[in-house]
Amino acid sequence: MNKKDIVILGTGGFAKEVLWLLEENNKIENEWNILGFVDRLDTFNSEQIHGYCILGDDEWLANYEDEIHVVCGVANASLRKEIVQKFKNKENIIFPNIISRNAILSDSVRMGKGCIIWSNSILTVDICLGDFVTIIYDCTVGHDAELEDYVTLYPSVNVSGNVHIKAETEIGTGTQIIQGLSIGENTIIGAGSVVIRDTPNNCTAVGNPAKVIRQKK
Repeated sequence: MNKKDIVILGTGGFAKEVLWLLEENNKIENEWNILGFVDRLDTFNSEQIHGYCILGDDEWLANYEDEIHVVCGVANASLRKEIVQKFKNKENIIFPNIISRNAILSDSVRMGKGCIIWSNSILTVDICLGDFVTIIYDCTVGHDAELEDYVTLYPSVNVSGNVHIKAETEIGTGTQIIQGLSIGENTIIGAGSVVIRDTPNNCTAVGNPAKVIRQKK
């Protein structure tokens, strides 16, 4: 199989974890020719990250004419959206779904493009993921759940069945969400929270049980 060229958007710690995921998948199925990183800052070829060059800034990718696959190595949901919006309409740029070979997904999981699912995560049945959803390692998502565009689940999150998480929301490490709830868009659920009721849009909620501590304007 011919390997496909791919670059990673971002150069921070999360982008390095994405590199690791690609390398681990390549050990099982040698699919990706990893070209390097693209950074928002002008750091062209100034350093290497785990042996890979920073190829250029956003303009480098915007001006790239050949077909290329791109994965966004940015965990923050709003920033991920801001970055992706610059490139998502370019016909030569493909945003593949990157799924760890150690993740478990049923055949009835549906997803858009640009999703990342890390190792030891389990997604059961009739789950719908939007575009650019990121599910970091050791998460579970139950039956009939829906995660809209740009949702981020940080490590060890447990999402029960029939939960609806709206766009650009981030669920902190170790959070548990009981069944049937709706989590508002552009919302942050703090690490270790236990969510037992619906949360509104544009808020931050923390604790056990989770309570809204900040409402964004």
